[in-house]
Amino acid sequence: MLVEDNKGVSLLKVQVYAGNEAFPIEGARVVISCQEKIEAFLITDENGSTPYIKLPSPKREESLSPQMGEKSYVYRGNIYADGFMPKKDLYISLVGGTSSVLKVNLIPLYKGGN
Repeated sequence: MLVEDNKGVSLLKVQVYAGNEAFPIEGARVVISCQEKIEAFLITDENGSTPYIKLPSPKREESLSPQMGEKSYVYRGNIYADGFMPKKDLYISLVGGTSSVLKVNLIPLYKGGN
């Protein structure tokens, strides 16, 4: 999926799995933030995927040249799912005019027993 031209917007999709991408996790809660401000709260579908979301990002030429204004938007991802260890503070860097897929593997919580 492409974003029109080279605008200061990127698309992001998150896919959440267990077992090294073998089992999609439905109902995982995905929080995307930037500078402590929540930008998106998403829930994964039966395929473990969120829809694509639009996020502000630097234009491509700005991300390549530090002298040209805003270099990057640093987003953080936190993923939570019942029965799994959460993944926190995942670093997400975006470039304008592109789409990205963040694949996340969660580890099941240990359920001790006799």
